[in-house]
Amino acid sequence: EDCPAGRYGNEPGLADKNCSAECERGYYCEAGAAEPLPCRLGRFGNESGLESETWCLPCPSGSSCATGSSEPASCAPGSVAPNGSMGTCLRCEAGSYQSGEGSTACETCRSSSWCAEGSSAPTPCGRGNYSNQLGLRSADECLRCPKGSWCSAGKQVPCGLGTYNDETGADDQSYCKYCPPRSFTRYESTTSIADCICEEGHYALWRNATL
Repeated sequence: EDCPAGRYGNEPGLADKNCSAECERGYYCEAGAAEPLPCRLGRFGNESGLESETWCLPCPSGSSCATGSSEPASCAPGSVAPNGSMGTCLRCEAGSYQSGEGSTACETCRSSSWCAEGSSAPTPCGRGNYSNQLGLRSADECLRCPKGSWCSAGKQVPCGLGTYNDETGADDQSYCKYCPPRSFTRYESTTSIADCICEEGHYALWRNATL
């Protein structure tokens, strides 16, 4: 007599009482099965004694189910499963990231940062560089800090009134030089000592192109 559905036996002619224990989780046993069969890729079996493949459940979105899974596996940070019944999670494409587990969609990389494939968090542009765009895919897409500013954590900061910066790639505020005494600038982000204007009643003496 064949083993009933949900149980199995690898010897012919077994009586019901001699069949093995119930089919283990992640597998199913049709009537007369000699061996358990695994739930296929993208499905899982969280109970023992499953009697057919249709009893295996579809993997929910945000998770993956390898062959023979007894439980869905939540997608790790940096990967997603946008649809159900997925056997593996998809790595976030370059220019996007995902910091949470069990997610269904990646997020666009933030400005001032870049995101490689499979990123779990944005990476700030390096020292002396910045970005004001979304979705950068590599550090090479960050821009060099321009004159008149300094850049930190991927953000551009203008040199304030009364200061100027004539160098690119500045990575701290010390690059913003003060105008000479009795002079000022009309605007922020000035790039040359020539932008410094004398106060009323004063004038500049130039020696070798410097004040």
